[in-house]
Amino acid sequence: MSRFLDQHAAEVRAAAERIRPHVRRTPALRTDLTSDLRLKAECFQVTGSFKPRGAFNALGRSLGMSQ
Repeated sequence: MSRFLDQHAAEVRAAAERIRPHVRRTPALRTDLTSDLRLKAECFQVTGSFKPRGAFNALGRSLGMSQ
């Protein structure tokens, strides 16, 4: 794991737990461009965009929600 990920892994896990009840899990799709590139298909969210993830996380953090 990179140094950045080591430092922020707990924050990422906490954010994932906060937004879990509010957003759909979307697939990470493979591409033909390169084997290590994945595209996150956020078009499958109810809103059709990535915006709910950041919005729910920000609200959850400001309200002190753990989930």
